[in-house]
Amino acid sequence: MCRTPLLLFVALALTAPLAGAARNLAAGLPASFDPQPNYGPSTDAGDPLQLTDGAPASGKGQLWVRKEAVGWAHPKQPIFISFDLGEPKAIGSVSLRTAAGQAGVYWPTAIGLFLSDDGQTWRDAGEIISQSIEEGLPEPMAYAEHRFTLRNVAARARYVALCVARGGSGFFVTDEVEISEDESGAPPRTLPVVGDLAAVRKSIHEGQSARMALRRLGLDLSRLREIVQRAPLPPGEKTAFLTELEQQVATARTQAPPVAEPLRTVIPITPAQAQLLAFHGRLLEKQGYPRLYFTKTHRNAYLGWLETPALKKQEPIHLAYRQMVDETRADLFLATNASGEQAQVTLKLDAPAEALTVRYCPWTDTPQLEPVATALLPAEGDNGEWHIPLPPGMTTKIWVSVDAGKLPPGKHTYQGTLSGAGTSPTPVSLSTEISPLKMGRPSLHLGVWDYTNSQSSYGLNTANREAALALMRSHGVDSPWATPALLPMPSEADFDAQDRLLPDRLDFSRFDAWLKLWPDARRYMVFLNVKDQIGGARVGTPQFGPRVEAWAQALWQHAGLRGVKPGQLILLLVDEPKTDAQDQLLVAWAEPIRDAVPELKIWSDPVWKDPLASAHPAAFELPDILCPNSGTLAKGGPATVAFYQAKRAEGKPLETYSCSALAPHADPSRYFRMLPWSGWPLRVQAVGFWSFGDTGGLADCWAAYEPSRGIWYAPAFIGRDSATDTLHWQAVREGVLDYEYLRMLERSLPTITEAPLRAEAEALLSDAAVAALFHGWTQADSAAWRGATHPEAPDLHRAKVLALLERLPTPKK
Repeated sequence: MCRTPLLLFVALALTAPLAGAARNLAAGLPASFDPQPNYGPSTDAGDPLQLTDGAPASGKGQLWVRKEAVGWAHPKQPIFISFDLGEPKAIGSVSLRTAAGQAGVYWPTAIGLFLSDDGQTWRDAGEIISQSIEEGLPEPMAYAEHRFTLRNVAARARYVALCVARGGSGFFVTDEVEISEDESGAPPRTLPVVGDLAAVRKSIHEGQSARMALRRLGLDLSRLREIVQRAPLPPGEKTAFLTELEQQVATARTQAPPVAEPLRTVIPITPAQAQLLAFHGRLLEKQGYPRLYFTKTHRNAYLGWLETPALKKQEPIHLAYRQMVDETRADLFLATNASGEQAQVTLKLDAPAEALTVRYCPWTDTPQLEPVATALLPAEGDNGEWHIPLPPGMTTKIWVSVDAGKLPPGKHTYQGTLSGAGTSPTPVSLSTEISPLKMGRPSLHLGVWDYTNSQSSYGLNTANREAALALMRSHGVDSPWATPALLPMPSEADFDAQDRLLPDRLDFSRFDAWLKLWPDARRYMVFLNVKDQIGGARVGTPQFGPRVEAWAQALWQHAGLRGVKPGQLILLLVDEPKTDAQDQLLVAWAEPIRDAVPELKIWSDPVWKDPLASAHPAAFELPDILCPNSGTLAKGGPATVAFYQAKRAEGKPLETYSCSALAPHADPSRYFRMLPWSGWPLRVQAVGFWSFGDTGGLADCWAAYEPSRGIWYAPAFIGRDSATDTLHWQAVREGVLDYEYLRMLERSLPTITEAPLRAEAEALLSDAAVAALFHGWTQADSAAWRGATHPEAPDLHRAKVLALLERLPTPKK
């Protein structure tokens, strides 16, 4: 791609004159596509002409559900859209209309413009999004329909092509491409030759960090203009600030620092962005904010990028904790640096330092260009004094957790101060109310499809696996998952004529190594991904069942020798069955396994919206455990929930899992913490999240501008050689602990003889009371953090449950 210095792009883009109306050279011309459009609601025979018919797609719903638009779902390579102008023509500008920001559709990481004289060898004319800042950039995570325009192309060609890198989204939609004629009469530019289509696709990812950093600056500039306009300042001062803002762009012409690959996306990312943040800090100070001030908020509350808490008067900060004697719980407050200088805040507390952990959340950018503050980094210091860096113009989250095991039961209050940046100290207090009740190890199982049996799986590798294992164990993961490669499958030559396995034919060394990684696991989960044959015998043949039995017996014999207990090794045969064919395959394998080796348990995660629609009821009878998807349950409604409640009444253990959120932007409370709460009507015995290692193709979550191919699901920050805790991963841990409160109270019901106490307990445990905590939100709704409400709801309910448990004569584990 074009190698023009990064900050020079900013200056040129923001000062380029807008071209006047010119003839659309593409009007009425058919487009050629590679790959072909395939998103059903917007795909039809008219697609080639719909981009140039001059009639923008209109109607209800998002752009991608309108037939007049052209859409792609999960293309495996960058999308190539080309036009033949018939003969070489002078090109002045090129624009493309698209939409994103909602329903899992995010803005492309790049739209490259390429020109050719023969349709075979292409030249690079620039990347449209990063060079069209003068048109304004759409908000990253809010639905918008936007036209990106690259002006001053100043080149001549017969063939014009757009190459789209969809980045962290499986979808792309467009409508109305315009190629305007260059009427300036200026000589055409000489453009660098890229090569054929394969070379074009490869080049679209080159220099991506520079382009994304440029877009980050463009978005920040737009946001700061809005902030200045809204600021309660006299008109003259507003004008002065706006002038200074534009002068920063002009100054950037001479800076143009190189952009490293990979670029670390901890904000401030570039010197130019640091200057903008310092500008924001001085703007806040001008409005009368203290240079350093503190505010209280819920630890899972949403805080938007460059959002500044309103401050009328600095109040003392109070941190409050309510927990059992063997729990660790957290609270959080905000520190705002309303100045143009780097600062540091010092937290002093007279509480026992060994009971406290202090961390902070740096702002980091994401592939969607919506910054988040979720990664938890340790504060420097100890012995009751901690230091946290505060970049200028930013609000930083400070996280303080209390390990109740390091304090005696009862109520405690500790005092301290927050100070820094030459400001007067702000009083801070920390109060704990520690119950003498002990939870022990929570009984709810937790799995995150970690696939740590593999040397390299998604974002996990040999360099970060130990850190990832430690982080999973510390948060309660007790049901590790392994890939199909873990267990050996026999070949036809491994069986004798009576369908018996020949001795010593199966190599279980990978299985043994995996068990050593998880010595304290309570369950071992293996995704088999079974096929329609085993050892050359296909489903339906007389040999199939006996060979499955022989394999299962060999597996269990080996597992038992390694100390695995009956029921501890659990097999997923077919992932997310939702068709009759999948159910048929599941049944074919499940029957012989259950008949021959009941010690092995079969686990199924059906995603039938209506389970009764399956032609194979045995697919819901044979598995020992059913784990319906939480979103499927919500979409299926009461009838689907009733189906699984009936299974539970028959004695079938139930679980639930989620796999639908863009993790950094998901609400930590509703999506992560409250998944167990959502499973309470089914009394689920385990929850799961896809997936601890799936970073959407990012090699490093700390370098989010690198090319990625999908959605970032990992609830932690997975680095090339690290794994870092986050607010989201803490929320998962909290949800597991919360659920144990409910289970402890429910197990105590038979011992409650006083009618008022029993009525109070039953009310707290009722499905209606738990459902009310969601305030109408369901697992089928958007899990977006932005706009989320009531993060305190589970805290309030948990406190009521704990208070009641403490009143019971003999509360149960």
